[in-house]
Amino acid sequence: MSSSVIGVLAQRLIRRICSRCKVEYEPDARTLEGAGLAHLPKGITLFKGPGCEFCNGIGYKGRIAIHEVLTITEEMRDVIYGEVTTGKLRALAVANNFRDMYFDGIQKALGGITSLEEVQRVTHPG
Repeated sequence: MSSSVIGVLAQRLIRRICSRCKVEYEPDARTLEGAGLAHLPKGITLFKGPGCEFCNGIGYKGRIAIHEVLTITEEMRDVIYGEVTTGKLRALAVANNFRDMYFDGIQKALGGITSLEEVQRVTHPG
């Protein structure tokens, strides 16, 4: 099957921050560290929706997709034909610029489309 697969796409829907009540905030160091974002510069701003009449007090209105795309290269095909572990395949994907849904979600959170908490809720269910 690996000879005919050229890529794998995955997506999930996350909630958009309500455009009418969206506010900026500066996350604390603990929040950034917990999200794996301790490397971001101090003073970064994120966004959240405290809730309003338009969004029924939820803070979110609408949804947007987050994606990950794994392009199957010749090197990956060779690895797949042999005995491959998930760790080995993931390392190879990352070496080929693979970006997972969490990465896409973080980009959307930094852009003010969704919240960091929403990205974590959807990508790290626990």
